[in-house]
Amino acid sequence: MSVELLTRAGRLVGSLLATLVSFYNPALVIIGGGVAGAGDLLLAAVRESVYRRSLPLATRELRLDRSTLSDRAGLVGAAFMVLDELFTAERLARWVERGSPTGAPELVGVPLREPL
Repeated sequence: MSVELLTRAGRLVGSLLATLVSFYNPALVIIGGGVAGAGDLLLAAVRESVYRRSLPLATRELRLDRSTLSDRAGLVGAAFMVLDELFTAERLARWVERGSPTGAPELVGVPLREPL
């Protein structure tokens, strides 16, 4: 029963990923979090579904791998988002002369870009 559930979950995740792969045509998809922690059976079902349902051109050089960050993936991703925002041209210009953004609360929560 648990094998069937893992396989079904992998196929469902793979089906969603297949749509994204066909649309964005990435070279690499990293699977993390609970999906990656569920083991090889789930990952195999995800791969099978992605390769079967995606456009052939999108999967020609596609790599689908498990994240090496395990439960730290969300934290690392959040840190990179902060760094990306902190080093935008607008924000960098506001704090670089000080040598550090530390102690500059005006940099936090003030949207410098036009809303979408």
